[in-house]
Amino acid sequence: VGGWAWNNDTAILARGEVAAVEPESDAGRPFLLAAVRLDGWPEMHVVSLRLAPQPVRFDFWSADSWRTYANIRRKHRQELAMILHHLEAFPGDAPLVIAGDFNAPAGDAIFELLRPKYADAFAESGRGWGCTLPNRFPLLRIDQVWTAGQIEPLATCTAVSQTSDHRLLIADLQLRSR
Repeated sequence: VGGWAWNNDTAILARGEVAAVEPESDAGRPFLLAAVRLDGWPEMHVVSLRLAPQPVRFDFWSADSWRTYANIRRKHRQELAMILHHLEAFPGDAPLVIAGDFNAPAGDAIFELLRPKYADAFAESGRGWGCTLPNRFPLLRIDQVWTAGQIEPLATCTAVSQTSDHRLLIADLQLRSR
């Protein structure tokens, strides 16, 4: 038995019950927040996200190019801050997962918004290269999984995708014992 929830650009699929926490009325919202119930686990909250895409520009001599990149970095911070604001309602030890396309490479300053509460699953349990973009010759780790509360990453890896320009990101997670 499985469940799912989706909005215009993200989805959550699980072997259990999945219920969107809020109506997906805002088509411009870059994330989906759902309550997920799996057998033997307490209810957890999962965020599937896709932050605004990065521009692809090669005119680095242009001041407009640098303004464009500065603007997208500000937008990413605003989008992630909005997501974290929605998660403030949950208890500090509640199992939480934030996963998806951050459209920012690992090590970007945006991830400081997640620390120290959230942990990067690949940094804790990664195997292999870890980069997801582009699929055929991955150089950037823009797809990530971050966990908090009682969730501990066991193993995180990537796999070639047949249907996307990104590689698949696979994270095996377990509930921490108290």
